[in-house]
Order: sequence, then structure tokens, then C-alpha cells
Amino acid sequence: EQSGYIHVWQKKEDGSHQFVNERFDNFSEAFIAKQWELENGLPVDLYCRQQTYHEKWWQAGSVKHTPVKSLHTLTIDLDCYNKGLSPTQAVEGALNELRLEGIPAPNHVDYSGNGTVGGAYLRWLLEPRDAENGLERSRDTKLWKSCIAKLVEALEMFGADQNAKDLARWLRVPGSVNSKYSQDGNGAPSFREHIHDDLVDL
Repeated sequence: EQSGYIHVWQKKEDGSHQFVNERFDNFSEAFIAKQWELENGLPVDLYCRQQTYHEKWWQAGSVKHTPVKSLHTLTIDLDCYNKGLSPTQAVEGALNELRLEGIPAPNHVDYSGNGTVGGAYLRWLLEPRDAENGLERSRDTKLWKSCIAKLVEALEMFGADQNAKDLARWLRVPGSVNSKYSQDGNGAPSFREHIHDDLVDL
């Protein structure tokens, strides 16, 4: 069986955009960041979609038609600055709220800046779900969307983005540089905190 496609996008300094897609068996942001750096230089403002897909590409704004091959992650985008919180404050509060709600902790916390600026992503890694037909694909998509909606609702007080609930979502690749927080031409490097390795079964 053929691998699915990963979708990668870089917003360049001159305002142009560079898009890359290629077949890959497993979604791996570490692989994406390293390969990009080897082939294209420092990964500044590098983003990727969060699953693997049947198609090389589709209209960026088209979230009703999302040709997902395999689900790999559940990710909550904490726009903590909208709540007057620092990234570390929001993450600490969110992890505590998850414990109180009896929800498993995410595998990773990814900071979109250096931990003092920017936001943060909470990522749960999923047991691979390769739908074999349209009925299974529809079932898995509904289950994924239900989980995302409940997580966003639970973490709203910490800035969980109400709009980041679709399978076409672009999120910053950990290890790439966030140019929005540039000082003397140097942006803030994003980074990842690892929590555990257990995969979640939807």
C-alpha cells in the first residue's frame, strides 16, 4: 500500500510561499524539520498539516473535503496571549485542568516561540487509524472532531483556539524559527517539551 502525503509550507521573507508534499509512511515533524534544513536552509516560519493525506494537495481553505489517509495527532492551539497569560502559565494551567478532568496528558508541549513569547500546542499522538472505506473514514473523522471539540471546550480558559478544529490545520513545526518575534533579525526558536510516549486510541 502506498504511503500518504505529508504537506509542508514555508512563509518566506519576501512574502512568497513554498509548498512541499511527499509520500511518507509516518507523520514525523523531526524528520520534516531536519530534511527541510538540509535541503532549504534554516527552517524559518515552517508549518505542516497534522495528518497524512491521500492527495498531494487541495485548496488550503477547503476543510469540508479533507482527504485524510491516516490520523496521527490531536492538537490544541493555546493562544494564551488572548487570555493575558504567558505560554508557561497557560500550559501549567491546561495540564492541571486535564488532570482534574481525568483526560490523559498530551505527549508533547510545543512552544511556538521561546516559552516567554508566542503560544503553545498540546499534542496527543494517536494509534494509527487507516480507514479502509468511506464509512470508516467518516466514523474516524467524526470521532476526531468530537475529541477536539471537547478538548477545546475544557481548555478555553487557557486560550484554546476555537477555530483550530479542522483536519486541514497548519501548525508550526517544532524547531523552526518564529520570525514574528524577531530581534535584530533573529526570530524566536520554537521548541518541544516531551511528556510521555503512550499513544492514544480514539
